[in-house]
Amino acid sequence: MQNQIAERKGYTPRIIYCLPFTSVIDQNAAILEEILKAAGVNDGYLARHHYLSDWPERKSDNNELSDSEKEYFTEGWEYPFTVTTFVQLLETLFSNRNRKLRKFHNMTNAVIILDEVQNIEAKYFETVEAMFQAMHDYFDTRFVFVTATQPFLIKEKEVVELTDPSKERTRSFFTGMNRIQMDVSLWKKGRLPLEELIPDFQRVLEFNRDKSFLFILNKVKASQDLFHQLRKDNPEAEMVYLSAAVLPVLRKQRIDQIKAHGEGGSKKTTHCGFYPGSGGRRRY
Repeated sequence: MQNQIAERKGYTPRIIYCLPFTSVIDQNAAILEEILKAAGVNDGYLARHHYLSDWPERKSDNNELSDSEKEYFTEGWEYPFTVTTFVQLLETLFSNRNRKLRKFHNMTNAVIILDEVQNIEAKYFETVEAMFQAMHDYFDTRFVFVTATQPFLIKEKEVVELTDPSKERTRSFFTGMNRIQMDVSLWKKGRLPLEELIPDFQRVLEFNRDKSFLFILNKVKASQDLFHQLRKDNPEAEMVYLSAAVLPVLRKQRIDQIKAHGEGGSKKTTHCGFYPGSGGRRRY
């Protein structure tokens, strides 16, 4: 898309890739950096911008930039490719603060990708839709939504399906794949305290020693309690705890550990993870 716009319009648009949570930014950005490196793109092309991010290395006229210059380039979205959060994007669009608005001009003519766009709360849909439409009309900004569950964020007539306009291939993909089957028997019982659910989890682990599991909870405290209890009762199992509360450097190590297991490890790994929903803490 960037190349097509450059050829048709005569300028190369910036790419701004937005994610709902900081917990996945480093992992996604690392993959993007590998893709850029394989394509022969030099370092200093991509920057990560959120409240925990470092400033990437970048040279100007073969000279190293100072820390203040790196901060300026990163927080101003001056890089050709910026990976950031929904919060950074939306606060810039709706803010009147100089620090937030310093990057607003770089959204002009840009391609803004929103991954898992359904994580925008429904109560903001009408306002966000109006802003996105205005950005497109007045500043030629293009928005790309990446989601398996397209929300009613933009009117259907305004959305162009990039991968499968007829939706015929999409239907064949879904019918031809080994889809996940959901067991909702516990859900039908209504809300249950975690203490009552732990024995059910224990039985599942006991009878499936050769399998891996991922536990997703909506509260940090609940995920910690479950992790400690399962680890106590299953000392032979390898367990990994993931949460936005874990330091980024440790979180990356744990993700690499999980990847290594998936690429041929023989041990059973129980992943106890926390992924906040709309009620979780904000991600900057």
